Amino acid sequence: MIFMRSLLRRFLCGCLVGLFLSTVALAQTDKLEKVRQSVGQHIAENEFIGAAIAYIDSSGQASFILDGTQKKGGQAVDKKTIFELGSITKVFTALAVADFLGRDKEVRLDSKAEPLLPEGYQLPEYKGKGITLQHLVTHTSALPQIPDNLPVSSANPYASYGDSLFQSYLVDTELSRAPGSQFQYSNSGMALAGRILEHQSDQSFEQIIKNKIVGPLQMQDTFVQISPEDSARFAQGHLGSEPAEYWNFNVFAPAGALRSTIVDMATFLSAQMSNTETTLSSAIKRSQQPLHDIQNKGPRLDKVGMGWIYETRKDTIMWHNGQTGGFRSFMGINTETNSGVVVLINGTAPIADIALYLLDADFELKEVQKNISLPVETLKKYVGEYKVTNQISYFVTLQDKQLYFRVSGQQKIPFYPKSKKRFYCKLIPAEIEFSVDSTGTVKRVTLFQNGREFKAQKLQKDSKN
Repeated sequence: MIFMRSLLRRFLCGCLVGLFLSTVALAQTDKLEKVRQSVGQHIAENEFIGAAIAYIDSSGQASFILDGTQKKGGQAVDKKTIFELGSITKVFTALAVADFLGRDKEVRLDSKAEPLLPEGYQLPEYKGKGITLQHLVTHTSALPQIPDNLPVSSANPYASYGDSLFQSYLVDTELSRAPGSQFQYSNSGMALAGRILEHQSDQSFEQIIKNKIVGPLQMQDTFVQISPEDSARFAQGHLGSEPAEYWNFNVFAPAGALRSTIVDMATFLSAQMSNTETTLSSAIKRSQQPLHDIQNKGPRLDKVGMGWIYETRKDTIMWHNGQTGGFRSFMGINTETNSGVVVLINGTAPIADIALYLLDADFELKEVQKNISLPVETLKKYVGEYKVTNQISYFVTLQDKQLYFRVSGQQKIPFYPKSKKRFYCKLIPAEIEFSVDSTGTVKRVTLFQNGREFKAQKLQKDSKN
């Protein structure tokens, strides 16, 4: 009798566990379907042109969502479509640094960075405190995000930026605080970390990634340079609904130059989730260790590791995102459930909500904003130059019935009407609103961004810039 009760108890427990797992699976299936619908809506509103998503659950099972096209009216996005990764490249660079540290016992995270760099590189110090390798890979070097001599108004800003310009910038840079004292995201820091790898190994960045990461993980389609035979499946990037230039990174390659497919990124993500034991397992664990407290430098951001940023809401998510002139990407892992996601699009609309919704119940999918149509004559009234200061102006232009907004020295970006006078941007969280007097004359524009308002008066004579 006791034996039968024991069997019955085990049977009932097994049923409850099975029911729980089935419920979890159904909930995740429902989430994936909602994401699939959301992606379709984004594509219908021209916020995305194409998208590729990989979700890996706690059991290691991968699910894919593929929608849209590689370019407008072109071939459908599939598992072999190549996207620009942008700053997700930094996770690869940091992993290569972690692997290097495991092999070279003379170099440590606290090693001074300057002696490890090629001749000609001089790094600034703050009151005698220098920049270390750890500072470079954790965004705590106190170096600005990008050099002030980078041509940011260019459609391909890093292409011509080589060693000489980078070295000149570093010589002229003064640090405003001690390295290691504060988190500040820095492309410059990660570029220098990659430059150290290149110099110490006497290999190019692409060769390092191929030999140390892509090869061992058997990734077939992750590289910097696109071969002629692969160019047909390289998605066209888009800024809004317009084609955008591909980005070439030159000396900043370790900060954003990699291109990849959703299948390769799922392989990389799975390795980061420790679903399979590889020759990189020790380096992966080393790179994922939190090394610096961010101290509320962002919404709920907690810590930073080697390339990874940690954010805690209901669960802790370690993530990194990326953006180039025509692409966006996001990769994240829920450290509590050991589930992961990668999102790649050939557009520049925000995608973090899609990734985080799949990873954490505390996040919700954002509603897709539907466009309204305004007469061209109404839009023409807003075209012109709006003066902010003697040095800064806003420029509003119209092209093919699309309104564009530009700040002096920056690229124009499309804005879409949500009412007759108010417009929103799909690429960044920003809106603009025009003020019109009783005669119908446009007097000023107000930019709403990051909780602040920036007003600018319209010049009477429209500028052609």
